[in-house]
Amino acid sequence: MHPLQDRGRYNKYGYARHGFSPMKRKIVRLINALLKPLDCELVRTSRRMTPGNTYMKDPALRSEMVKELAGLAEASFQQVQPSIPEEKVDFEKEILSFFELYRNKPFENNDGGSGFHNFFWIYLVVRILKPDLVVESGVWKGQMTWLFDQALPESAILGFDIDLGYVQPENYSRATFHQMDWNRHDFSGHEWRKPLAFFDCHVNHAQRIIEAQERGISHILLDDNFPMNRLYLNRVPPVPSADMILHHEIVEDTTIEFVHRGEAMNFPVSMEECNRARELIDTHHVFPNVGRISGYGGHSYLTYVRLKG
Repeated sequence: MHPLQDRGRYNKYGYARHGFSPMKRKIVRLINALLKPLDCELVRTSRRMTPGNTYMKDPALRSEMVKELAGLAEASFQQVQPSIPEEKVDFEKEILSFFELYRNKPFENNDGGSGFHNFFWIYLVVRILKPDLVVESGVWKGQMTWLFDQALPESAILGFDIDLGYVQPENYSRATFHQMDWNRHDFSGHEWRKPLAFFDCHVNHAQRIIEAQERGISHILLDDNFPMNRLYLNRVPPVPSADMILHHEIVEDTTIEFVHRGEAMNFPVSMEECNRARELIDTHHVFPNVGRISGYGGHSYLTYVRLKG
C-alpha cells in the first residue's frame, strides 16, 4: 500500500502498474474503495530493468552502448561550455565507472525518486564540475545523496527534506541530513569554492533559483523542469519551471491550471518572481534522454542551470 502523497502513489514515470488477473482486479478495486478514505491504494509494481539485471552478455556489445552514451555525453557537455568545462574528460572511462557504481547501489527500489536517467547525468556533472559542496533539496530515500557521497570523496554533502523517515544513515560516510527546508539553513561562516545545488523538491524553480543566488550558489541541477505545456505530467510539478520562466513571458500574476489523472490542479505564479529569476539565469541546458540508447530509466527533464556572476 502506498500513501497518496506527492511521491509514492505512482512510479517516477506516472504509471501505477497493477498486472493483476481479472478476479484479482475486482478484489483490488474493492480493497482500494475501502482504503480510499485513508488516502491509500494497493498497487503492484514490476521489477525495473537496470544494468544489474538486464544487459548483453557479450562485452563487445556492451562496449558499443558505452561508446554511444559517451558520444551523447560529449555532445551534450559541449553545449554548456565554458559553464561546465569538459577538457580531458574520458567519457567512456567515466561511464564504465558509472555503470559499476550503479550496479552496486544499495537501493533496489527508488520509486518516487530519481531513476537511471538522472543518475547518469548527475554522476557525469559532479565528476566533471567537482563541486566542493553539494546541497540536495528533496532527499526522499537518499539514493542521489549516496551517489554524491560515492562520486565526490572530498566534498561536503548536505541533504534537506521535510521528512527523512526513509533515509538509512548507515548508507553514507560523509553526508549530513537536515529535516527542514534548505532555505532555513544558516550558510554563513562558510566559503565554498564551487558549490552546487540539486533541487528535486517540487518547489517552484523561480524561488529556488533566487534562493541559490542569495546563498552564493551558481551551479544548479533542477529535476522535473517541465515545459509549460507538459506540466500536467506531474501531480505537483515545480511551477513555474525554469523552462517556463525562460520561454514564456509572464506579464501579470496568474494561475496555471491543468488536470492530472482526473484531478484539477492550480498553481499561482508571480510575475515579479519569474522576472527576477529570469535575469539571474546565464545557462539553461536540458539533458537528452539516455533511455533511447540504453533502454534504462526515463526522461525527467533534468536540467543544468548556471547563474550569472
